[in-house]
Amino acid sequence: MNLIFMIPLGPTTLIGRCEMKPVHAMSVPRPQKSSFSQAPVITDETRRFVNQIFIELQASFTAWKQTFPTNEALAAAKVTWMKALVEARIVRKEQIAQGLRVARQCESDFFPSPGKFISWCKTAENVPDIDTAFGMLNDYIADHQIGMPIEVRAMFDLIDRTVLRTKTESDLFRVFKRNYRFVCGLVNSGQSIDEYLREPLALEHSESFEQSEERRLRVLDEISKTRFKLGLKR
Repeated sequence: MNLIFMIPLGPTTLIGRCEMKPVHAMSVPRPQKSSFSQAPVITDETRRFVNQIFIELQASFTAWKQTFPTNEALAAAKVTWMKALVEARIVRKEQIAQGLRVARQCESDFFPSPGKFISWCKTAENVPDIDTAFGMLNDYIADHQIGMPIEVRAMFDLIDRTVLRTKTESDLFRVFKRNYRFVCGLVNSGQSIDEYLREPLALEHSESFEQSEERRLRVLDEISKTRFKLGLKR
């Protein structure tokens, strides 16, 4: 299919006739300068990121041509994506890799929006997606937290207990969404989340033999007292 297309290239415009190219074959045009607002700084590395992102997403979302039916639409989209990624500070390879990892697991055939992809980049590799994590709400409230990732526990622990019991599920999800981004950000940057856990899990290797023995005797003493109160034989 032959198409007439126009791609902005700085102060000039290139007009030509060519075959519709695959996503990865098209270069990313440089965005036009605007006198009305301060444009984000777009580096060559960002352009390479966008090209690689589009190559990967084209393979994952086979209906991408419905979103970008012309070369002009495709070129404009790349400029928008560059700006969105820079504004959201999604410029590290690790962030991009995580976004693409989530994209490959997505069941949709349609190309995602920049905002959706950015939200994927802000997740953490070993943490469930936000819907799965929030789906553990009832287990958390019922104190059935065995097997629950500590990252998800931290997201819930950051919510006031009164709020957990009084707010609607939609209200809780808005709060949880904020906590999800926060905790995933800590995990992705290699920071500890222990301080955000109400009852941090004890690390076995950090407990000395004396501390372990003291804890064991204390538990045995509590059991003994409980049995005495119940009139049971020691």
